Amino acid sequence: PPFVFRQFMGGSSSSNMSKQEESSHRVTLNGKVVAESAKCVMTDGNVYFPPDGINREYFSLHEGYHTTCGWKGTCDYYNAKVGDVTAKDAAWVYEDPKPGAAYLKGYWAFYQRNGLKVT
Repeated sequence: PPFVFRQFMGGSSSSNMSKQEESSHRVTLNGKVVAESAKCVMTDGNVYFPPDGINREYFSLHEGYHTTCGWKGTCDYYNAKVGDVTAKDAAWVYEDPKPGAAYLKGYWAFYQRNGLKVT
């Protein structure tokens, strides 16, 4: 599918190039769709989903667990649970990103592990 390219300035990453996808992406766990959107942003090889594409009923905040990226800032982690399948720290979110990554504010990215699939 075609992509609309946008350059985001700032930060120290050489991969600040992101693209707004026109096709839909989906995240599934244990047969359920936990996230889906046609307005995802690609950054550093990860698909970031807008907040309105997240089925929050399947997620719980991993209280007190954060990591920091030099150019994006500090992110929070969420566990995903569908039925009896749990994916610990399945998603991360930049709620207050650094200025060069402001376009990621509130967007969610996912690890493909513990049964979690991003397509």
